[in-house]
Amino acid sequence: MSRNGKILLAMSGGIDSSVSALLLQQSGYEVIGLTLYNWDYNLKGVHAAHAKAHPEEAIADAQELAKKLNIKHIVADTRTVFEDSVVSHFTNEYFSGHTPNPCVFCNKHVKWKTFLQYADELGCEFIATGHYAKIRKENNRFIISRGSDAWKDQSFVLWQLPQAYLSRTLFPIGHLTKEEIKAIAKENGWSQLLQKRESYNICFIPDDDYRSFLKERKPELAQNLENGNIVDENGNILGLHDGFPFYTIGQKKGLSISPEKKLYVKDINAEKNELRVAPKHELFVNDFILHNLNFVKYPAIEKAMDLTICIRGKDAGTSGSISLHDDELHIHCKEKVFAIMPGQSAVCYENNDLVIGGIVK
Repeated sequence: MSRNGKILLAMSGGIDSSVSALLLQQSGYEVIGLTLYNWDYNLKGVHAAHAKAHPEEAIADAQELAKKLNIKHIVADTRTVFEDSVVSHFTNEYFSGHTPNPCVFCNKHVKWKTFLQYADELGCEFIATGHYAKIRKENNRFIISRGSDAWKDQSFVLWQLPQAYLSRTLFPIGHLTKEEIKAIAKENGWSQLLQKRESYNICFIPDDDYRSFLKERKPELAQNLENGNIVDENGNILGLHDGFPFYTIGQKKGLSISPEKKLYVKDINAEKNELRVAPKHELFVNDFILHNLNFVKYPAIEKAMDLTICIRGKDAGTSGSISLHDDELHIHCKEKVFAIMPGQSAVCYENNDLVIGGIVK
């Protein structure tokens, strides 16, 4: 990884981006740090006691590290674009009966887009992030692979990145495990970084209560959706729910029906404001379809392929086959998978290489 020239690094003030900065600097790069200011808890009425971390804290930590390493640091105010794209998309998807992955959406539409804009302005050929993933060029394609730390691997949330973005991206810690990164931090006197809390899935919902967040976003609509029907597979009404956006496929908890029935949400009908429930075994499927595809390892899928299918970020995956029909990818899993959610991301791997990803239809 030893090169010369300027590189723009995503800096959050955490251990991963801090070690990334150090490794890039040791490799001969002139590192410039950039921190995105995506979300303002104070403006959104989130009490400090509920927040696991604050953007202001991350910015201050990143600035402190930049001083220690004697590198330039910039803060980009992305609150408006983050609100207009990521948060609005998240909200609208739930109110359409879907289950979105905001990190996937943010990476393409906010993070990488912003970083490349700044990189061009600053004369940086490459950008870098502290993701646990690997990237290489092969057959004129830039290919994402799983990181060396299987548990921390983040390749799943990178599937939407186009080749133009990947061609200018480096992942400095993708070949390391978390324990190795901690050791590097400790060796360099950054023991305080070992105590920092890990990042969490939805940065703009600090208390992890997405239902309350959605109600605050659209209070009147949320109120109008109260007391919708919960029905079984024959259409029999079993109870009432609080509004379909506040439930996901596979959910059991929070249903106002007899617990003895042991039923799970199988389908969400947004038009009828209706939840259809069924026994757990009815939620396991072999087949589903993806749309909004992004090809990573190959420029096209020309024939059926046997791959590993992952429907969640920490999913080890299941063996299956894929085939392309028009603009849709048909997935067949050899073993049934539980709770496929429309709007959710799914990713297909060949060995450890990301081949193609898409959104569950």
